[in-house]
Amino acid sequence: RLFETLSRQRGRTPWVAASLIVAISVSSCGISYSKTPTTIPSSGVPFGLEQRQASTTTTEVPKPTKAIASLFWVNGNHLTPSSRLMNAPVTLSEALNNLVSGPNATESQAGTSTAIPVGTTINSAKVSGDIATVDLSQSFASATGQNQILALGQLVFTATEIPGVTQVVFDLAGSPVEVPASNGALIDGPVVRSDYQSLLSAAPSQG
Repeated sequence: RLFETLSRQRGRTPWVAASLIVAISVSSCGISYSKTPTTIPSSGVPFGLEQRQASTTTTEVPKPTKAIASLFWVNGNHLTPSSRLMNAPVTLSEALNNLVSGPNATESQAGTSTAIPVGTTINSAKVSGDIATVDLSQSFASATGQNQILALGQLVFTATEIPGVTQVVFDLAGSPVEVPASNGALIDGPVVRSDYQSLLSAAPSQG
């Protein structure tokens, strides 16, 4: 009986040992945790999680408040442009109103003048397609001969400096009028830069 009891006890020993080994193994593989935040080094971060999203914020570029416009003045028997700083974008009305106001001190010192009669105003200046319709006040009618041609050239070249404008139609105090080209021929309808091309001088002045 003693032998049998010992045999039975010996037979249970391997099972006890195995149970202890399993318990130790499970204990050694347990997941540790911490109650406080812990910084993980970059080498321990899974691939891709540390990459930052590209910023989608765009910066709006402010629009310019000023722009340079070309106004055409009389220099002898020819026309010459000068640059003026105006509000942006430069409109047809603003450019022509500056023109009929006459040259400033800098432009006058450069030897330029105007053939547009004093007192002339722009009643209206409208753009439709590539055609500008300019209604001049009655005062413009006081210009005659070559002065009238020079004055018209000033208006045409200044107007066609506005982007998109290639032709100009003139009204006088609200009524359509024929206007002379640089060669003296009367034109009933739109005029273009080439109708006054011979009036241009080579060297521009700066104002």
